[in-house]
Amino acid sequence: MLIRTMIILVVIMLHSNVLAKLPHITVVTENSAIQYMKDGKVLGPTTELIRAMLTNTGFTHDITIYPWARAYAIAQKQPNVLIYSMVRTPEREPLFKWGRELLNADLQVYRLKTRVDVTPKSQSDMRNYTMGVVRSSIVHKTLQDKGFTNLHIVSKIEINLKQLVSGKLDLFVHRSGYFEALCQRNGIDPDLFEAVLPFNYINNGLYFAFSKQTSDDVVRSANAAFDELKKQGLPQKLLPSRSEK
Repeated sequence: MLIRTMIILVVIMLHSNVLAKLPHITVVTENSAIQYMKDGKVLGPTTELIRAMLTNTGFTHDITIYPWARAYAIAQKQPNVLIYSMVRTPEREPLFKWGRELLNADLQVYRLKTRVDVTPKSQSDMRNYTMGVVRSSIVHKTLQDKGFTNLHIVSKIEINLKQLVSGKLDLFVHRSGYFEALCQRNGIDPDLFEAVLPFNYINNGLYFAFSKQTSDDVVRSANAAFDELKKQGLPQKLLPSRSEK
């Protein structure tokens, strides 16, 4: 009996040591149609997918919503930080350790249906109208890099949406598959809007990524857990507009 008790104690100690070595993951994101705060908890299909992935790795974690610029800064300065959902671009490639793709790109340019005076026919035509962008977002940086000066910059995506309704903005870029959900969550009728052309400047998908200071083992564990969830069909179930490449 004494030997058995000692063996059990050793097993418990070893298990405790393993758990102690697992890092705590700080997860940051922004408020959007696919990840959002409700009743004091971060929810949404991408959030559920990230939470399931991290649970399967055994990593403890917490998820916090910030304005995008702050979330992006945190993910570049601290170890063991996961950020989602982020467009993967050549400029961002060396700044993070990349995970798997959550959604592929399908960005559209929207206007109010009543704004018949807003008629861009090409990407270049958008220079003639006031465009709403979220500070430090990929849409903001892309348009800025291309010399657009007609940008109305805000900290949160829902501000742009409401200002589009009020007529302060002419155009707004969002992923088509979740634009309706964004409107409904903000108490706005999605039928007020229409897509006028695709946003062809960005074709890359949305990913999760880790800060550069995070160990490669953590990234590999997360990717392996995501791949297993994909085999089980969870990404396809949570994100029905997700099309596989």
